[in-house]
Amino acid sequence: MRRGAVGLVSVGLLGGLSACGPGGAGDAPPEQTAQITSALGTVVSGSVCNAVDAGGGWVNTFMPQSDGTFSVELDNYISAPGTPPQLDAVIGLSNGPAGAFTDMGPIVLFAPNGGIYARNGDQYEGGFPYTTGVGPFLFRLDVNLATHHYDVWVKHNDSSPAKPFELLGSNFAFRTEQGAVTRLDNIGRFIDSAQGSVHTCEFKYSSPAACHSSQAGSWLSQAFPAQTGVLRLEFDATASASPMDAVIGASNGEPSAFSSLGPIVRFNPSGNLDARNGAVYAADSELPYTAGVAYHIVLDIDRASASYSVTVSSAGQAPVVLAQDYAFRTEQAQVPSLDHLGQFVDSTPGTLSVCSLTIDY
Repeated sequence: MRRGAVGLVSVGLLGGLSACGPGGAGDAPPEQTAQITSALGTVVSGSVCNAVDAGGGWVNTFMPQSDGTFSVELDNYISAPGTPPQLDAVIGLSNGPAGAFTDMGPIVLFAPNGGIYARNGDQYEGGFPYTTGVGPFLFRLDVNLATHHYDVWVKHNDSSPAKPFELLGSNFAFRTEQGAVTRLDNIGRFIDSAQGSVHTCEFKYSSPAACHSSQAGSWLSQAFPAQTGVLRLEFDATASASPMDAVIGASNGEPSAFSSLGPIVRFNPSGNLDARNGAVYAADSELPYTAGVAYHIVLDIDRASASYSVTVSSAGQAPVVLAQDYAFRTEQAQVPSLDHLGQFVDSTPGTLSVCSLTIDY
């Protein structure tokens, strides 16, 4: 198979094309060596990566359906022989599962000359050097569906994980064949070389401009990749009235009833925010809410232990711990995975807006 690139063009943003160190056998991916410490303080072992190997065909992972502006971050652990590594691998975003290079709009390439490139219309540009053996290479793609352009950032987390991202490409055009795509909802990966592997890990998705506003009596939800372990959901929630009665929570499948939700935050009829703890609503801190004020809500969820914590902040205010290690709603104590953020208004008048969803796992 061929990527169909017109050519590899070094734009001089990030130095030369040679690998920045001797090639090695590759990094052991986190699911083989690492434990993940959740915000709840629980140490959880588990597979947090998706692997693609040479000869293994296309590997696709669902992400939230997006038709506006959003960002995606991924850690990439690579393995390939040679110096520079003889790896030819692509990672990109598509509408539906990708089965060909032309299915993807934004694309990042590990090239066999030891450089990382990104697709700009009908060619690849860039030249960030990569090697195997020391730490992952992180990508951040800032995508604008309306203009069909994206920015690409990259960094190597080797000896200094706190180093900043470096710009690989600014305002790059989607691959030409995807210049009119209307949405993106999959991360595709493929290796076109005879040897090598890539593990993509630590997925983070953020949609800063997207809002969902619900009226009384109608369920709304946003889908995200199913998670069986630890994840963090962040969003801004605004109630149009106070008091009102409205909930936001995580579920397995599209929620259609309060009992569908496990972790739940509520704008309660008494004018305070609270959270579900097993069979009841409670709060570790009294936190009144005001109509028209956006509250930034963070849910740190551990599906394995069916527990979660909630922090809440608003403009100019320090974060408040609303709930610490609360149990999922009783009916969802054995839920196998979580894949939707649902919202529902149970009173009139009033609307609930949930915006800027970020998913991190």
